[in-house]
Amino acid sequence: IKPNTYTLGAHKYPIAAATAFKTSVLNTTKSVFENVVDRNEIPNTQQMYADNLNGYLIVHVKHFEPRISFIQGFWSATASSTVEIAFDFTVRDKNNGLIFSSAVSASRTAEGDAGGAGAGGAPVIADATKKAVTEALERYAERLSNSSKLREAFAVPLKTEKRKAISK
Repeated sequence: IKPNTYTLGAHKYPIAAATAFKTSVLNTTKSVFENVVDRNEIPNTQQMYADNLNGYLIVHVKHFEPRISFIQGFWSATASSTVEIAFDFTVRDKNNGLIFSSAVSASRTAEGDAGGAGAGGAPVIADATKKAVTEALERYAERLSNSSKLREAFAVPLKTEKRKAISK
């Protein structure tokens, strides 16, 4: 990303967040569901039954926008970064029936010293990104765990035992 201010405006800050985001979504999903299998492709119905899977969840990032600006002070500059993230997710059963669908978003800001020649910009962007992703994943986990549709769809049937009545 490039700063949206003239101060240190010649700098660029590369962001490669895809792998970290995928890992974070997977870890958050594992905290909500008992059994999670990471797949790169959606399994078909036959694969779902063969692998004893009850459903699948798809997460799609809709919006990721990091921004940084530098505010020039008398002796030094301050870096301010805002990161916006939005993603939707869909849960389907093993027959590809829709169970639950929702979207979450978050926007967070971080500030810090710009450092020499803008070197402080990268840590400020990283901090804002961490805050925004953490907030979005907390909302994601809340939506999943509070969904009565998911609880009903993936409820484990209770085993009942037949007992003979004891007569005296």
